[in-house]
Amino acid sequence: MNKFKIEIPSKIELITPVTEALNSICDELPLDNDKKWALEISLREALANAIVHGNKKDPTKQIFIDFLWDEKSFIITIEDEGKGFVPSKEEIKPSLDTCGRGMTIIKSKMDSVEYKKGKRGFKLILEKIIK
Repeated sequence: MNKFKIEIPSKIELITPVTEALNSICDELPLDNDKKWALEISLREALANAIVHGNKKDPTKQIFIDFLWDEKSFIITIEDEGKGFVPSKEEIKPSLDTCGRGMTIIKSKMDSVEYKKGKRGFKLILEKIIK
């Protein structure tokens, strides 16, 4: 498996550089545009949630991002330093409200979504099947 790790402070303006790193990796993989977009939009939403809701926009708190991939799948792990929550099935439902919209998008675009307590805070693990 290939691995790429990055750590950023909780600043919204750092979402784009992280997604650019993802796109550089994806350009080297046999991914169609729909799968690339699914990874990018899910990463953007997950980072926004980690920064805004997890770390409360506190720039002294970090976001830890891991990309792990091979020819079969691409896994993104995002961990913030917040206390987090594990949503119930009722909380992950299609909604046009801004609260929960990101979770709905992520759930619809990824093949697997896992929420759990991490070493530092709340951890979100996303997987997209490549083949």
